[in-house]
Amino acid sequence: MVLVSLGQRSHLLAVIRRSGRFGLNVLGAHQADLASVFARSGPDKFDRIDWAPGGGLPRLPDVAAWFAAKVADCVDAGDHTVLLAHVTAAEPGEGSLRPLTYHRRSYGTHTPLAQ
Repeated sequence: MVLVSLGQRSHLLAVIRRSGRFGLNVLGAHQADLASVFARSGPDKFDRIDWAPGGGLPRLPDVAAWFAAKVADCVDAGDHTVLLAHVTAAEPGEGSLRPLTYHRRSYGTHTPLAQ
């Protein structure tokens, strides 16, 4: 199961509510510019980027991982909606890409814990 939080005014949220499905692309640490494209509002996010359908869902190239998910529940939480979804397909990215993270208004990645 995965959890995604989207603003209630999000065009993407409206699309997901209608279809009941979404693709989740885990961006690699090298894809901060791409994350910025998806952070802005508007319906045209896929117009200026390369992507391919993965089981009918948008799939971006060179990501750390990709998931297909079916919405199980939607929970309103302030100005956002939390989507709880069952993973119906999952694929790792090629190689061992570190995932992109966002913390305190800055992009980065994680580091391994000391053993």
